[in-house]
Amino acid sequence: MQEDEICGRVTADNFVLLLHYSDKEEVASRQRRADKQITEYMNSSPSSQSIATNCGGSSICFIVPQK
Repeated sequence: MQEDEICGRVTADNFVLLLHYSDKEEVASRQRRADKQITEYMNSSPSSQSIATNCGGSSICFIVPQK
């Protein structure tokens, strides 16, 4: 996560991330990296730890007026 982004717990093991991005491909790329890291963790875990993940997205656009 970047310094000005937010992660919060919604309920139980459900979390939300508020991310800054410039285009949809940037978000998709970040998700692919996270998926890869989770998969690498599961493959290297001596206890064969399994982590189920579900991801979705919604975008909100803020237009900052120029001074």
